[in-house]
Amino acid sequence: MKKSMLYFGALIVILLSGCGGKKDIGMVGEQQADTEWKMVETTELEDLEESTVQELMPVYYLTQDNHILRKSDDDVVMLKANYYTIKLNSRTKENYPELAKVIDDYNLHIAEEIESRADSMLRSVEDEYPLWEMAPFEIRRGFQETRSDSMAFSFVAMDYEFSGGIHGYVSWQSRNINPKTGEEIAFSDVVKNTEELPEIIIREIKLQHEDIMDYYTRMPDAEERVRQYIADYKLPDNAANFTWSIGDEGIWFYFEDYELGCYSAGAKRVEISYEDYPEIYTGVYSMVRDYKEDICTVVYEEGCAYLYNPLGERIAGPYLNITDDMRTERRVICRYTGMNGLIGYLDREGNEITPPIYIEASEMKDLRAIVSEKEGSIYYINEKGERVSDFYMNGYPYEHQGNYARFQNEDGWGLINEDGEIVFYGADMIQKLPEIDVLGTAVKDGHAILFSLGDEFEILKEYEKFIAISEAYFGTFAIVKNEDNLFGVINYQGDLVIEDKYLSIDYEVLDGGDTSWYGDCVRFDLKNVDGTFELVEVDF
Repeated sequence: MKKSMLYFGALIVILLSGCGGKKDIGMVGEQQADTEWKMVETTELEDLEESTVQELMPVYYLTQDNHILRKSDDDVVMLKANYYTIKLNSRTKENYPELAKVIDDYNLHIAEEIESRADSMLRSVEDEYPLWEMAPFEIRRGFQETRSDSMAFSFVAMDYEFSGGIHGYVSWQSRNINPKTGEEIAFSDVVKNTEELPEIIIREIKLQHEDIMDYYTRMPDAEERVRQYIADYKLPDNAANFTWSIGDEGIWFYFEDYELGCYSAGAKRVEISYEDYPEIYTGVYSMVRDYKEDICTVVYEEGCAYLYNPLGERIAGPYLNITDDMRTERRVICRYTGMNGLIGYLDREGNEITPPIYIEASEMKDLRAIVSEKEGSIYYINEKGERVSDFYMNGYPYEHQGNYARFQNEDGWGLINEDGEIVFYGADMIQKLPEIDVLGTAVKDGHAILFSLGDEFEILKEYEKFIAISEAYFGTFAIVKNEDNLFGVINYQGDLVIEDKYLSIDYEVLDGGDTSWYGDCVRFDLKNVDGTFELVEVDF
């Protein structure tokens, strides 16, 4: 197992008394870009009128996957359920209070629904043959965000249910919410022309799914039945019987098991892009802005760096260097190097948020940055340049969508939340935090720890026998090592699913198609102590 810790990298600052003739000064920005601060690619917002910075910011959200339900009788697991809920961070709740109310109601409804369904499934067979002796009943509810900005918060929930028989059943649910009002976005607000839509959906689902193309080639009658089914049942009454969601580049439509044909056709999703079919859309949600035309540009003139706005007007400079942090429309702050060789921050209007006072400074990501004014001391600032934390020896930029950051002081490694409050400390090391999932891992006092970043930081399990642990991959598993340097695997509940007796463990995520969430099914390549190998597949 390879363990790695990414430390706050040193930036090379070139000290010059002036800009003249130093046209290669852009190397400073390139060196900064080569540090190990992770930069997350973002999707494009639609073509809105110029608005406030708040309206240009995305809707930030988390998922939390620590909702585990088990129904047992005499130590026999009869039913297991795992479902996800949505957690909005405090800034999103403040900016979009109506959305926060809707999401709170959604989370409460999901919890009640899963519990009720579980009880109903067991009551239905309480006097019959106990099928769970072969395989327990199962409910899985996960969701995927398809768009999150100031115009729309859209997501789809995939629901898998197994209640006996040969196989389970997959269905979909979606929500398309106006973040400002909390109201549902109507299908007619997005799509204006449904007459050609059945043919478009059939065409695209065959192009996007080769198995469906083959299936309909062999069974043309099935294709025609589905086309008619879409027109007569799915689309009427403002698409009342269709599961759909707004995306960044198109609208997604979802089909349950058996809707496209026999069970082998499977549950599928298909994207109808704004660009390919502009005639069917109202234009309210489908006009995706070319962000390259809406961001500031860094220009070097006579060796000095200047910032130009989208209108071509010079709004800041001269500086020794300006990093190209505003390369997407969701980044509204960039770094600059002043004539004193130190680093500061600019906003998209060219205003200096901070003077050039830092010897090291990270990109402003999720409205947080890590900075240093002297060697061996770092702290965190917000988008206003205000310090939001204590001073520490070392640290990482904020992770988990700006909700937690790892820091190091005399007592070891710890975590602070978005308000700079310490929620965990004294660890020997803390692995990279997840971007969306909630499971994290650490080693404290020489023992592995599994923790959750849900509503509050919580240690889920401590392991006396394990001295090292990987990050929690895909929110489903982690690899652990014991004192004999042998490896095993734990799942998201902290249970050991592969015994710690192997010299090495590699893994491959298996493709479960549209009905499986990435990381649900994994094949492990296990090396035994005698040098032989074995393959084990685990369905998480």
